[in-house]
Amino acid sequence: MQRLRKAIKQDPVNYKESKKRERERYYRRKEQGMIKPIADLSRREQRSLRKNWRIRSKKSYDKRKGLEKQVNHLEILPSSLVQIDLPGDPILMLQHSDMLKAPTPRSSAGKKRSRRNRKMLKSKIKELEKKLKQESSLKEKYRKRLYRQREKEREQHVNSPNKKVKTMVRGQKLTPTIYRALLFGEVLSAQAKKNLSNTVNREEKRKLVSTISGRIIKKYKCQGRLETLASSRLCQPKNIKLNCKEKEIVILDYNPNEVAKYEKWVLKKEMLVIKGKQKQCTKKVKELITCTEQQLVLE
Repeated sequence: MQRLRKAIKQDPVNYKESKKRERERYYRRKEQGMIKPIADLSRREQRSLRKNWRIRSKKSYDKRKGLEKQVNHLEILPSSLVQIDLPGDPILMLQHSDMLKAPTPRSSAGKKRSRRNRKMLKSKIKELEKKLKQESSLKEKYRKRLYRQREKEREQHVNSPNKKVKTMVRGQKLTPTIYRALLFGEVLSAQAKKNLSNTVNREEKRKLVSTISGRIIKKYKCQGRLETLASSRLCQPKNIKLNCKEKEIVILDYNPNEVAKYEKWVLKKEMLVIKGKQKQCTKKVKELITCTEQQLVLE
């Protein structure tokens, strides 16, 4: 079918007859109602039809402009190079115009330069996009940091000891001595909480908690208040008194030759089968150790 259409286009008489038959068929289908006018279509169909019109109009315009360029190029060429008799039909002239597109050294150099510039610009755009992404990430990081800092400062301002005391005693008449005593308690709590938050080492935290804990705290049932400053686990009495660096072994009945048994965590190398292959792995296991009391003390 494609060869037949090509043969018809090459013959001007047959091409003219073919176009005439197409027009007659179009008018006949329009009279029969197979092709509706745009006014009878729905809004959706009208938009679709107008879109197709724009596409075809642009295609026809580009083809006509391309033909004009080829004709202008043909007029500029020397008469010795023009040895092709182009047909009178514009479409056939456009088909035969591809024969005039012989590459020249100047055009080849221009294309090469264009490719080089395009590659350079692409790499530059890629690098700038990477920098922009890094800057955006850095900006977001510092924005979040600033937001957290402002929230922290606002919370400190709202929850200041003075404001807490004023909220507690609102609507009540207190003497300055009682007010200062309440304020002193809130200030101590705030200072202890700040010192604990600034301390990273767990041992230092334990020491700070131990300085403000004791029998008086327990007597007046203020242990819960103490747990608001630090974690409940850290405020437990057994953890407050814990001091591993000063651990001592207390033996009441000592017999150097008596056998003692105890469990100890040790590292052992074992051969395990992993994915069908034997591999040597190190595992931490509990091992029952039997020794004399003298050896245990020396350890």
